[in-house]
Parts: sequence; C-alpha cells; structure tokens
Amino acid sequence: MVRISPPSEHRDFELLLGCGERKKMSKNRTAVTILTLATLVLLSPLLLNQHAILGVDGYFQYNRIYEAAMQIRHGNFSFINLYSFQQAGRVVNSLYSPLITYLAGALLLLLGTWFKFQLVSNFLLYFTSGYLMYRAAQKLHLPKKLSISLGVVFLSSNAVYGFILGTTWRTVALGLLPMFVGPIIDLYKGEWTLTKMLKLGVMVGFFAQFQVLTIVLFLPFLVPFAVHGLLCTKYRIDSLLNLMAGALFAVILSLNALLPILEVYRGNTLISPVAMDLVDNASKILQPLYTGVESSSDIVLTVIVYTMIVGLILFWSQLKPFTKLFSITALVYVIIGTALFPWDLVQKGHAGIAVLLTDASSNLVSRNAIFNCRHCTGLLRSSTGHGKSITEKRRDGYRAGLGCAFVKLMHAKSGT
Repeated sequence: MVRISPPSEHRDFELLLGCGERKKMSKNRTAVTILTLATLVLLSPLLLNQHAILGVDGYFQYNRIYEAAMQIRHGNFSFINLYSFQQAGRVVNSLYSPLITYLAGALLLLLGTWFKFQLVSNFLLYFTSGYLMYRAAQKLHLPKKLSISLGVVFLSSNAVYGFILGTTWRTVALGLLPMFVGPIIDLYKGEWTLTKMLKLGVMVGFFAQFQVLTIVLFLPFLVPFAVHGLLCTKYRIDSLLNLMAGALFAVILSLNALLPILEVYRGNTLISPVAMDLVDNASKILQPLYTGVESSSDIVLTVIVYTMIVGLILFWSQLKPFTKLFSITALVYVIIGTALFPWDLVQKGHAGIAVLLTDASSNLVSRNAIFNCRHCTGLLRSSTGHGKSITEKRRDGYRAGLGCAFVKLMHAKSGT
C-alpha cells in the first residue's frame, strides 16, 4: 500500500509561490498582448501601404543613419561624415547620439531596406515606450487596467507617435522617460543607497546616448523628490556621497556624447539657428478652444491634466504626500510648456533661451556645429539669379543626397 503524506508547509509555500509567479506572468502577458496590438494599429499605415514615410526631419536623420551604416560596412570610422550630406565633410554623427546612431546603422545594414528599418525601429520604439509606461504605473501601484490604458495612451501620444510622421529624434528620448519612475520613488523615500544611485547614473548615462538636451531639461524634475528624500533620511552625508558617485558615473557614461561637443565648440565660431517664436510654439493643451492642435492626443492629454487638477482640489486631504508632490511637479512642467507661461517676457528679456529651446524643439543640438547649416541666421537670396534661396537649395541637396543614399545602399546590399 502506498502511503500518501499530506503536503508540508514548505510544499504549500512553493505551490503558492509558483501560482504567484504564474499570475504575475499572466498579467504581463495581457499587457504585452494589448500593447503589441496597439503598436500594430499605429503601424498600419506602413503595413497597408508597404511604403516608408519620410517625415519633416527624415532627410537629416536618415542621412545620419546611412552614414553610420556605411562607416560600419567599410570599417572606415571618422569624426566627420564621409558618405552623407553631399559628402561635404560635416560634423554630425559625432555630436548627435553617436552610439545609438551606429546601432541604428547596424540595424539598417541587417534589414537591408529603409521600409523594413522604419517598420522595425518604429515597432521597437512604440512598444518599448508603452511597456515602460505600463511598468511605471505598476510601480505606482495603479490598477492593471489603468496601467495598460496609460501605456496605450502614452505610445499613441504625439510625443512618441510623432516619430513615424516627423522622424524627430526627441521622440525616441521621450519614449524612455517612464523608466525614471522607479528612481524617483527611491529619491523621494530617501533610499539613496550606492546601488540605487549608481543605477540612476546608468539610466541618465543611457538616456544621454539618445539626446543630451532632453535629459538636461528633465533632470530638474527630480529635484523636488531629492529634496524631500534628503530631508527624510538620517544618513545625509552618506546619501549625498552616493548621489555624487551616481552623478559622476552618469558623466563618465556620457563622455562619448559630451566630449565631441566640447571639442567642436572649442575654438570654432558656430552660427546659431534662427530663434523660434516661443509663444507660437508653446503647447496647445489646456487652451479653451482647439485650433491648430498637432494631434488629437493633445485633447486627450488636456482631459488628463484637467482631471488631475480637479482630483487634486477635491481629494487633497485624502491623497498621499508622494501623489501630491508628483502631481504638482508634473503640473508645473505642463504649465511651463504652454502659453500660460509668460514666454513673451522670457523671449524679450533672454533671447539666448529662445535659441536654446529652438535646439530642443527642432533637434538642432548637433546642427549648430554643421558649418553649412540650413537653418543659419541671415539666409539671403542666392546671387546666382535662379530664384532659389540657400535654404531651398540645401533642402534640394538633402533630397538628392538621401536619394543617393537609397541607391547606394541597395547596390551595396545586392553586391553590385
């Protein structure tokens, strides 16, 4: 006779642990499935038409990626661009997210066509941004359905989805911002251990590989949480030392993006881009009448912001301190980005800020160092008498250069 012994407490614990892991995987599987479907819906214009979309910044960005691809293919790595931008010897890739551009170039070589490259790169961007937002919401202990909804809203917002329409590089950086929610919570709680601060340094250094200026604009968002955490912790000296170690680590990881900028700016006279009108280019969200909005996502974001404001007013006494601080800090950033902020006074009193924010808005960080910049101040009519401005001629050059890039890549792929 076989004796069947009752399950022990250890076995019960293992059984419960296994059920918990399976339940967790099931929740993530649901989120992954929904986010994947949402991403495929956003990519449907590409999938249905079988044609790539060349956005307003496409000529610039795809020239950079083609340059990286050709340097990898020929093993000819250079500080200046050799195969793109009409082979004019411009300094672009070394100043503008060099590491990520080389990875994009390698992906282009692997896939072989611009259509496949755009399809895969957009899928990776949208799905990753949506999943990061979902995970960030889960870290804030939001319900699963709400977390998934926020992920879908975020990946379809103009801040991220604009990449497929405009090929604007800042959307790649913005899509990664939700990954900072975990470090924000650590800063707020005063849990400034060396491991967590080094982790924050890795994130900042990784983020800087995409766009330095975006991380510069984002870092002030961390200050209120860092101040609260510093006031709460009992080990302020140790915490500050750990924070300094994390900051130093972030700088070291960002040197490949920072040193080329310092090298070019040292001893060279660079022409700044034309400063944009800060009032006209402020965000249209929160305005009473919707005229000239960039996308319907602005309306959704407006509803979210107004809901947040109403919630803060009605449930202030019931909200946790972290929720209050996070909401207020986010609201400050929202207001600064709209016409509610006195941008006209800023523009009149500090013209340099307008130029800096032009860089941030138009991804012109590296183009400041392009000596033949097509956005330079004082563009005049060409003296050739052909009636085209220098800007128009250079735009035609971008088109011709990108066309040559397509042809060269196809020939290189086919071995001819």
